[in-house]
Amino acid sequence: MLDRTQLHKYQITAVNHIENNPCAALFLDMGLGKTVSTLTAVSDLIERFEVTKVLVVAPKRVAEMTWLDEVNAWSHLSHLRVSVIKGTAKQREAAARAGADVYTVSRDNLVWLLQMWGGQKVPYDMLVLDEFQEPQRQEVQSGKGYPPQLLPCRGSDRNTRAEWTYRPMGANVPC
Repeated sequence: MLDRTQLHKYQITAVNHIENNPCAALFLDMGLGKTVSTLTAVSDLIERFEVTKVLVVAPKRVAEMTWLDEVNAWSHLSHLRVSVIKGTAKQREAAARAGADVYTVSRDNLVWLLQMWGGQKVPYDMLVLDEFQEPQRQEVQSGKGYPPQLLPCRGSDRNTRAEWTYRPMGANVPC
């Protein structure tokens, strides 16, 4: 099992960036530790009582496997409780209401999750958009994109932290 002392210097810089900026973004290639950096920051923020519930919105495979795998791979993260929101509507609701620190949901289930909570009022105080891509208007309307109420750094007065991870792809890096 890996431990915090094995984080690379650039990962520690990423952790500090997330912790010190309520709206942060990480631009790292695949495999360079965006997830472990984010989870380390989440752990620290929970320990300092700055956040209590984190919602991670990610592509299906990443939401269903990667975040839990990373928690299980790193000893300093083993105390984090992860709830994966997947399955039937009944299973998703149970996972969404479970006692956890981190909740992961695929983009396909995001609109369902918001509707389950009754629209705009959600119980999360930190949002992570993993492998974020700005959705097209039709994606939001069809339930496959990010509804505007989930982008708290765009003029919101909510006391919510937000963090985006990007996987740069050639010249199409969003800035």
